[in-house]
Amino acid sequence: KKAFSKAYRDYKKKQNEAQLKSSSKSEDGSAAVKEILLMRDLSRRKRNSFCRGGEGPIYCLGYSATNVTAYLAARVEAEKPSVEDVYQHGEPLVAGFSKTHMHDVCLIGYDKVSVSTSKFILGCYSCVLEDIFFKDRECKTYNKKLNTLVIDCCNGEVIKAALHHCFSGELPPKFDVTSPDESVARKLAQLDRFAYKFQMKELRQLVYRTGRKLINKRPVLACAVFDELSFRGLGVVDSLKRYALDTMREMPCETLLGGGVQWM
Repeated sequence: KKAFSKAYRDYKKKQNEAQLKSSSKSEDGSAAVKEILLMRDLSRRKRNSFCRGGEGPIYCLGYSATNVTAYLAARVEAEKPSVEDVYQHGEPLVAGFSKTHMHDVCLIGYDKVSVSTSKFILGCYSCVLEDIFFKDRECKTYNKKLNTLVIDCCNGEVIKAALHHCFSGELPPKFDVTSPDESVARKLAQLDRFAYKFQMKELRQLVYRTGRKLINKRPVLACAVFDELSFRGLGVVDSLKRYALDTMREMPCETLLGGGVQWM
């Protein structure tokens, strides 16, 4: 039997004691994690390097994590974002919607309600308004000295809904179609006319989808949508008006004969 020197035996003894201590606790005093699966995006050599002494794969039973794997698990857990830390880039812009001292133009509906807003925001979403405000495009309803623009196709509430979409990308809660009625149908039709007049493509698409949901949920409201667009649309046939007309043709009993004539 081969005999080892006393110095080598003392070295091995200290090495074994050190391994026993490291297996019970990590360097920071916390208990080591029992099992951490790190099989993806790692080579076999890297996976085995996380095991003590390189013995066995990392997913073997009875695996005891080293300080490195415990540190990695703690770091991944610490870097998970909480709900409060989620950054919303558009929140300051939505808050600016209610700060009237930052506005520089007033939009006036047919009900004489004045709504103040920002020329810059409107110009970003409408090439027509950009030309009117910044490129001196001729517009009979725009007073450059008073910074007022009269919009005769919708009321003040609809103008606020259009501005709300510019600032937030959504429609206000009052335009909810879960419980549709004539008022919501007519406001959606006016909003569609606003988006068509000023060439606001994203708003038109959103209003069209919302209008379809409203008509599908309660077909009789197609009469109110068609009447509003015919009265304030000056004969222009757009997507929402065409959809309402097709619904009235295909479902006369549920629309015209179902009480929709009273709105026309």
